[in-house]
Amino acid sequence: MQCMICKTTVDAGAKSCPHCGAMPCIIPQYFVNEESAVNWRNQYYFPQLARWKQLQSLRETVSRLQTTVESQKQTMISFRQTVDSQKQTISSLRQTVDSQHQIISEQQKRIEALEKAPKPQPAQQPASLFTAAALFGKTRSNVLLNMNSAGLDIKNNILYNYTGKEPHIIIPDGVVRIESNAFRNNTAIQTVVIPGTVRSIGACAFYGCTALSEVQIPDSVTQIEYSAFEGCYNLLSITIPRNCKTEYSSFEKSCEVIHR
Repeated sequence: MQCMICKTTVDAGAKSCPHCGAMPCIIPQYFVNEESAVNWRNQYYFPQLARWKQLQSLRETVSRLQTTVESQKQTMISFRQTVDSQKQTISSLRQTVDSQHQIISEQQKRIEALEKAPKPQPAQQPASLFTAAALFGKTRSNVLLNMNSAGLDIKNNILYNYTGKEPHIIIPDGVVRIESNAFRNNTAIQTVVIPGTVRSIGACAFYGCTALSEVQIPDSVTQIEYSAFEGCYNLLSITIPRNCKTEYSSFEKSCEVIHR
């Protein structure tokens, strides 16, 4: 038989509908009189029908809410993915900022070193570095021996080291190579004259000579190795032979290299 409310098939002996809960679940086959039929409809049928309609409305509302909740879950998942992506972007930006800070810090240190470096005194320098005889009133060989013999470590025609504090250096004739780190971090020297016997200048030979402002390089020099004049912030220009080979960072970036 069918339920009088939801029309679901129920057992004949059921006292209530298992689907909508109507009780009694079936319409009696006969009534004593019309009044009893009206009373039955008012007491049982209409209240059960209203209850079933309310139940159906609640079920539809619950279904809509479940759909809304699922949609909100999907929105939340998408939002979390967006947040994770933003976190990765922020992390990448932080790494970039840290890298820029390191570069700025290194540049500031170089600026501070340049500011603290002793500045050259033009008044004490010769009018021309390359007229030694006019400056000292002697021959070139005499000037070399009397002025620059102290502090120069020369073996087998190779200049290995300089420990002196003279501001103006004239390297003796006969030297064929200025070895790596020979004048490194010497902040006293201001000018250097290299003789025509030198063929190569080693790596970092004049590295960090912050007061060095003028260098004479002869045509005999065919190779200047890496970082030879790096850190020479007062060396604004230098002239080298056209056939001279240089390596990475042989000169400071601010130094203008002129080929003759």
